[in-house]
Amino acid sequence: MNEIGLLVLEDEIKIAHQYKELSKRYPLVKYLGSTSSASEALEMCKKLKPNSIVVDLELQQGEGTGLDFLKSLQKLNLSSKPYIIVVTNNISTATHKMARQLGADFIITKNQKDYSAKMVLDLFRTYNETYHCFDDELLENDKLQIEVAMEYRTKLKERISEELDSIGISPKVKGRKYLRDAIEMTCDKDQPNLCSRIAKNYSVSSASVERAMQGAINRAWNTTDTETLETKYTAYINPERGYPTIMEFICYYADKVKK
Repeated sequence: MNEIGLLVLEDEIKIAHQYKELSKRYPLVKYLGSTSSASEALEMCKKLKPNSIVVDLELQQGEGTGLDFLKSLQKLNLSSKPYIIVVTNNISTATHKMARQLGADFIITKNQKDYSAKMVLDLFRTYNETYHCFDDELLENDKLQIEVAMEYRTKLKERISEELDSIGISPKVKGRKYLRDAIEMTCDKDQPNLCSRIAKNYSVSSASVERAMQGAINRAWNTTDTETLETKYTAYINPERGYPTIMEFICYYADKVKK
């Protein structure tokens, strides 16, 4: 697999910093820099030649817009087109269509559940792992397959989030993000050393991941009404324990959201 050379056009300083810090956890991601200026981003493209770019359409605290950048990027005639993920608060179909016409490969709305810099990096990684390179010479059919696969991944994340919400494991609950990632990973295939892999992604210990996940499960079973739990979670639970183990919980939901 090729290295992912990442450039970020984002006006929210906190989010831009998250991309920089998260990139350190992805062995194949090389963080090239970030800016809140459309014109500066264009100059960085000329100099650094990124193969992956995050573009925020609304640069309210920066200069220009993401659409300005996309228009100018088309005129550069780069030898290889970067893979572009657009992030935006704008839900207008017309705006999304314009962004695609200007070269956006994938669009994520910031108001969707669990939107984060990590979600965006995971999409770049999925693309890279599936097709092994960022190649402008991909056939149209390949590009369509990529879009379908990434759309599936986004919908899967949304479905997992909905299931966790329904039993009282909200985004504020410690351990939810670990459970969400664990369920998604298990949807692909059985994952050995699951806690260790998640711990590595978040730069924490395996023990802390395990405690947080079991704590989130226990909290749900202690605070959510019994009728809701019995409706939403239909797998067998050992009556002596009274709540699912981590792996029982993860496997149940991995199987449920795939259906």
